[in-house]
Amino acid sequence: MENEQKKRLLASLQESFFGYYKEKNVKMVVKICLMGLLIALLIVFERTVYIPVGDSSRYSFTFVMVYISGLLLGGIDAMIVTGAADVLGGILAGYSINPLITACVMISGLSAGTLLFKERSLIKLSVAIVINQLVCSLLLKSAAFAIFYGGGMHSYPHYFSIRIVQFAIMTPVEFVVMFLLYKSLFGRLKKMVNEVIIKQ
Repeated sequence: MENEQKKRLLASLQESFFGYYKEKNVKMVVKICLMGLLIALLIVFERTVYIPVGDSSRYSFTFVMVYISGLLLGGIDAMIVTGAADVLGGILAGYSINPLITACVMISGLSAGTLLFKERSLIKLSVAIVINQLVCSLLLKSAAFAIFYGGGMHSYPHYFSIRIVQFAIMTPVEFVVMFLLYKSLFGRLKKMVNEVIIKQ
């Protein structure tokens, strides 16, 4: 009788142990697939849906996928997704990789995920937009173009003056688009992904 109880206890422990790791593995696979999908969508948005303006500015809706990546994955994973999309997209398009621009994109993903992943609000979304447009797109990307393509920081005012026009146009556009998506799409997307990944 005692041996039978021990066998049942051992079987129960084994089932719990292997069931736990099997569940974790399934969740990890689903998460990796989601990250791959977001990388692909980011590449499509970045490389096909845009209006080029000169050699250092473009108007696109890539920011939508950056915020969605942050919302669904969190800061670190969104940073990986945005960085991978920038590098792979550049390779596929035959462009040289500018590590400073890649870093800017990764900062945008990190800030979006940090601010929106656990507890989202319009204030946090606004902060993420300011970081993306003011810090990353205007200040840091102007420096990245100046260093890599302008020969040094002495050309920073030139690139800044070009990108400030984009900043003035895209910042209100980004606010309007993201606020609309926040109201209509963010909650449903988050719920759907939580049910797939967390409640496996």
